[in-house]
Amino acid sequence: SSGLFLRLLEAGILLAEAMILLACGAIAEALMGTGADLPNPLAVAATYVFLLVAADAVARPPVRRRRGAALRILAAVFVVALLLSGHILASAPALALWAVLAASAVSAWRWLALRLSQTMPRETWPARPVAFIGSSEAAARLLDELEADRRQHIQPVGFFDDRAVRRGPLHGDRKSVV
Repeated sequence: SSGLFLRLLEAGILLAEAMILLACGAIAEALMGTGADLPNPLAVAATYVFLLVAADAVARPPVRRRRGAALRILAAVFVVALLLSGHILASAPALALWAVLAASAVSAWRWLALRLSQTMPRETWPARPVAFIGSSEAAARLLDELEADRRQHIQPVGFFDDRAVRRGPLHGDRKSVV
């Protein structure tokens, strides 16, 4: 259901990012000429995707694009590729062009994927569980504001309050609390 949809969307974003790396590598090679000693584009894309998954830096629509982590991983992949190339001076310009193109394209893609996912109905996404500390008037106002905000899709799961004597407005039955 929505969990499967979310996983498929994340996989689609990863696949698109791998394709972006491949395309940027082809563009860099075409612009720099065939004399550029570039690493295998499939190996670069596979390493990038593997590290994204291992570091849990996968874009998670509709709220987290994790662009900073993705760009750090991308930079690390290109630095290691440069160091392993054997021809650092000959490879540096083409790898730098590839890295700049890829970083720009991945950043733009993550922004676009996040914006597109935010236009989908919020019921598409699994609700985020939220617990409140305290059951005061402020907690009740916060809950009302979060429920009224269309960008939020929350599921209140509980209210924790250590004051057993004084009961707050959130004590007892409330429709939205499980």
